[in-house]
Amino acid sequence: MSYSVVFSVDEAKKRIHVKISGVVDSARYVDDCIAFFRSLDAPWLYQRFIDFRDSTGAIAYADIIRLEQYWASTPQASHPVRTAAVVRTESEMFRNQSMKLIFESHPVIGFLDEAEAVAWLDEGR
Repeated sequence: MSYSVVFSVDEAKKRIHVKISGVVDSARYVDDCIAFFRSLDAPWLYQRFIDFRDSTGAIAYADIIRLEQYWASTPQASHPVRTAAVVRTESEMFRNQSMKLIFESHPVIGFLDEAEAVAWLDEGR
């Protein structure tokens, strides 16, 4: 299955939904994220719900750093934003937990259960 990513925005909840399918193309995924965030007036005001359950592979460390560098260049520093990543396995969840070390001021938490992810995002509003 080829890579695809779909972005949508829930204005009422100030939440960006990202759905990734297929084999993850790490560099392209980060390029897609940056392009989408640039299309919004203030992307740092939105929580993020990322659904990795229909994808395989991982985002390379260098690309994660590139995404973090993009965020650091935006006025988002005073707006901590939660990111919930929903994955299929505990090892994928653990990998997402390590993102907290890179995005220190913006919690990134991995979840196996979508309802738990949404509840955690709702707590942060």
